[in-house]
Amino acid sequence: MRSFVPLLFAFIVALFAASSGLGALADSASLCSSGTLDERIAACSKVIRGNAKATWAYINRGVAYARKGDYDKAIADETKAIEIKSWQEYARVCLRCGMV
Repeated sequence: MRSFVPLLFAFIVALFAASSGLGALADSASLCSSGTLDERIAACSKVIRGNAKATWAYINRGVAYARKGDYDKAIADETKAIEIKSWQEYARVCLRCGMV
């Protein structure tokens, strides 16, 4: 079930983007939750440039940075996600995405 949630989210974003002409955003959203670590970081950065309140993108990019060993950037992204949402909502997002 946990691996299903990111796929469902990417599918919903892709449907929205296709109907509104935002195909590039859908591609970035999809890569932000899958792909290589460098692809994830680049894609999440693109999503964040388009929507600075995309908590899930900060979380995914932070996880990618942590897996690469860049802990300062990982902490900065996770901290930003908590600033955008309360820490309780941050925990809910992490649970929904299967990160906890």
